[in-house]
Amino acid sequence: MLTAALVLVMAVLVWPATPARRRLRVLRSTLHGGVEQLLRRCAAAVPLSTPSLTVLGGLAGLLLAGPGGAVAGAVTVGTVWARWRARRAEAQRVSAVANLARALRLLVAELRAGAHPATAAEGATADADPQVATVLTTLAAASRLGGDMNLALRAASGEHPVFGDALEGLANAWALSERFGVPLADLVDALCADLDHRVRFTRQVHAGMAGPRATAAVLAALPLLGVLLGEAVGASPWSVLTTSTAGQALLAIGACLICAGLTWSARLTGKAAQR
Repeated sequence: MLTAALVLVMAVLVWPATPARRRLRVLRSTLHGGVEQLLRRCAAAVPLSTPSLTVLGGLAGLLLAGPGGAVAGAVTVGTVWARWRARRAEAQRVSAVANLARALRLLVAELRAGAHPATAAEGATADADPQVATVLTTLAAASRLGGDMNLALRAASGEHPVFGDALEGLANAWALSERFGVPLADLVDALCADLDHRVRFTRQVHAGMAGPRATAAVLAALPLLGVLLGEAVGASPWSVLTTSTAGQALLAIGACLICAGLTWSARLTGKAAQR
């Protein structure tokens, strides 16, 4: 009991004062920021592209398991990276369309309040996503200067492919309003409803496909589990795969088949979201 009390007293005595604690916090935040900057510089110096990662995966596989491991590593890393990029691009597309629909709702409210289209577009940029704000700023400038809105929106669609055909729909709505005198607010409101429906449908499909995707991932991991179980019981499957010609061939063929299965299942689930 006395020892614990003495340790507690010594800890209180050596506890840093308020200025020291402040300096420690500053030093810790500085070191943390330095590490983040170093990681960013490394990422900028070594671009993460599919070919570079595939080569790195092949080199790692070559060091670990020989030529068959090189093929397996390259195919596996390339497939996983490509699938991750595809999933990320799809998520960005859905998020961008949702942000565009939200901004167009504000545009509709401004138009129904009697604002000029250019003023309405500028007002909708206040709380918009940066990409959406760029599109709306282009829209406002073209409207204020009397430019061709159809050409401006289609050019913006080419510059921002993440929006898909949503900007083309906005261009068609604007053209219908100018040609036939249909209220622009009603047309943009209908476009917003369509975009909201697309976003909800895509998210529902992706949520429904979570089970099949998880099943495909588990099935793809079963061969690795088999190798681990074989090593646990002393069958030495890793030695067979890395030291024999037949094992090298089986390692490469097995990795290719697994990656082909993952790609095929991802294509099937991706088609469901596009319908």
